[in-house]
Amino acid sequence: MNQRDKSLDLFIHQAEAVSAIVTRVASVQAALDYAVTLCEQKEACQLLVAGCEAPLSAPAETLCDTKQTKVIAAPGLPPDQLATLDALCAARGIQ
Repeated sequence: MNQRDKSLDLFIHQAEAVSAIVTRVASVQAALDYAVTLCEQKEACQLLVAGCEAPLSAPAETLCDTKQTKVIAAPGLPPDQLATLDALCAARGIQ
């Protein structure tokens, strides 16, 4: 196993140790498609913090009602990939 494979295995192991879901994709295009699909399938406002199994307080519920925009942030993405991501997002109403 080369150093790249060892590093990748370590990254995956560490990510899964904190309950991250790791999905391998074949290309950057597949990764962008996957990210947009996941965003599209999520509720616009989900408070994903400890204790989220408890009901929301009235102020939190009100805040969620005002936050219905879906956003994907991709700082540092190369311009050509950002243009592709922008097009995918625009087609699905994601900012």
